[in-house]
Amino acid sequence: MGLLDLLYPKKCLSCGQGGNYLCLACRELIPWHNEAKCLMCGKRAIGGYTHPACLGKWGLDRALLLAHYRGPIRKLVQGLKYKRLTSETGLLVELVVSRLENYDLKGFVVVAEPLHFSRELGRGFNQSELLAKGLSGRLGLVYEGDILYRPSKTSSQVELSKQERLDNVRGAFKIMRPGSVKNSKILLVDDVITTGATVKECAKVLKRVGATEVWALSLAHG
Repeated sequence: MGLLDLLYPKKCLSCGQGGNYLCLACRELIPWHNEAKCLMCGKRAIGGYTHPACLGKWGLDRALLLAHYRGPIRKLVQGLKYKRLTSETGLLVELVVSRLENYDLKGFVVVAEPLHFSRELGRGFNQSELLAKGLSGRLGLVYEGDILYRPSKTSSQVELSKQERLDNVRGAFKIMRPGSVKNSKILLVDDVITTGATVKECAKVLKRVGATEVWALSLAHG
């Protein structure tokens, strides 16, 4: 146990029990998804692959949505994002990796959904980037942190309708090094996906510069 653990002992963010950010009992309560869906239309889809009729030329190919955004998972994500508990990133990575044993991610390049620099500066970090870096290390994949960026600061998506979310992020992302994307398979990591408007827009710009596949991976959905 380190000095910081002695001064600021960890407590389960879900029930308050001491010892870790998520106790074993609360881990058992994680509401994992048991049915994959097409993120484009929201209907059931084998393996989370986008339905052929929904895909389009620049569409997101697959969505790996691991848990519902409620209960212990919601507490964990909010702990990272709003309480700045960056030391819990390892736990989030562990939870994601535990659900990926059936997915072949060989050859994918890991990219995080970017924040506008002013929002990242205000928060002090990009939670999706922390998760993406941790995952790339655990999975033995290449992480690229300077491909996708967000030159425009958009409004918060929280109170917007599905169509308003799509409109809000349209044109919000750019590619810094287009040549590094061509003929690549991209694993786009975000901590929480709601309607998928943001990852759909990211997939569009990545495919326009030559990405062959774009999968979205999110710990939480909803």
